[in-house]
Amino acid sequence: AMACGLPIVMSNVGLGPQLKKVIPEFVVDNYNENEYIERIKYIENNYDFYSKKSREYIETYHSFENYKRQWVELLERVTNA
Repeated sequence: AMACGLPIVMSNVGLGPQLKKVIPEFVVDNYNENEYIERIKYIENNYDFYSKKSREYIETYHSFENYKRQWVELLERVTNA
């Protein structure tokens, strides 16, 4: 979803802690239905801004180029060890 520029709201598990450091508005700490609803409304009211933030986050942290670079670095560390 974020790769397509769609903002999300999620709990603070899995990717949540990493995402919270960059876009804290996307992460809800405790399950509270009202908090999710309020967060969604807030993001909808600032949709263009958070749409851009979504895409930027994916391009920065989860792009193919980033994974490729990390994979090459890992292989270099393993073969040079």
